Amino acid sequence: MTVRKRLTLALCILPTLVACTSAGARSERRLLTDAQPRELERRRVLLAPYAFSVVEKGYLPLLKSEWRQLGRSFDNPRTAALELLYEYGIAGERAALREQRQPFELVDIGAPIWGRYFADPARFFSVSVDGKQHYSIPAQDALLPFASNVDVVVVLGSIRFERWDVTAFCKAHFLVWDYRRMHALAEGEVTAMATAYDNVTLEGWQNIAGSLTQEIFAKPPFGNAE
Repeated sequence: MTVRKRLTLALCILPTLVACTSAGARSERRLLTDAQPRELERRRVLLAPYAFSVVEKGYLPLLKSEWRQLGRSFDNPRTAALELLYEYGIAGERAALREQRQPFELVDIGAPIWGRYFADPARFFSVSVDGKQHYSIPAQDALLPFASNVDVVVVLGSIRFERWDVTAFCKAHFLVWDYRRMHALAEGEVTAMATAYDNVTLEGWQNIAGSLTQEIFAKPPFGNAE
């Protein structure tokens, strides 16, 4: 068993003093196999959609007044904030992949089809490493209508949001599942936080979501960061 921990800090240069001024993330994880980053070269890795059922107390941090300013419509306004945070997480990690030149391909499932993705519970099987925290893993063949040829999936098993005036954070448990091995590669907990001069805004949550996914993928079994 290997436990790794790191704290990262990144500055956000935004146009007003009420925007995010800093964001960072840290994580702890257990490596459950001897898989190395080179084994994931040219493999398709899916970041699974975030399930509303695993959000603690059903609390989502973004107000309607905040995401409505984007001028977008959502099929389910109840989960609009969660869909946005997923999109921001995907965008943040793809930017990091380009910069770090990690060799795997990141796959996502667009929010407009989340309803169909979650519609049938029979598509998922439950996995637990410690008998306490459980993860709903999508069956590989059940992914075909949504994302083809997925080799590895990253699933969040619980998500907790907190928001105050000048500080906000997201904490989540995650599992990395390898379909070829039919075994978990890693399991852990990640926390991302942002602080602001005045109030954590939509831009601040964008940085939190990006930091969260970058932290997951920066370390083994995906990357070599300590």
